[in-house]
Amino acid sequence: MFDFLSAYNGWGSVILSVVLGVVFVVHGWPKFRNPSGIAGALGWPKFAGFLHGFVETVGGLVLILSPFVYLGQLFDWAAILLAVIMLGAMYFKAVKWKIGFSNGGKMGWEFDAVIFGGLVALLLG
Repeated sequence: MFDFLSAYNGWGSVILSVVLGVVFVVHGWPKFRNPSGIAGALGWPKFAGFLHGFVETVGGLVLILSPFVYLGQLFDWAAILLAVIMLGAMYFKAVKWKIGFSNGGKMGWEFDAVIFGGLVALLLG
């Protein structure tokens, strides 16, 4: 039915990688610049907050660049580390903070699950 789309076969992963990368850079940069905020929210030391922001920012940049520049294993490592961060985000929201999947119009952990699924799709694709 949609045979014309086969001409764009490889573009799905390119678009997914770039969009996920932008999301991580946008969310990671403030944590990188002010690690006390995320560290305090999670009950971690400031260095852990800095590391969290660093991984999100640099990992996001790797996702953005990877469709256009050969980065070798760096892409896989970035995607795995970012997936672990998303698992942690879902854990903190669902278990520690008792936030529902869809929290009645407020941000639940559904966004985190979608990001995690996109990262897994990139790793498996």
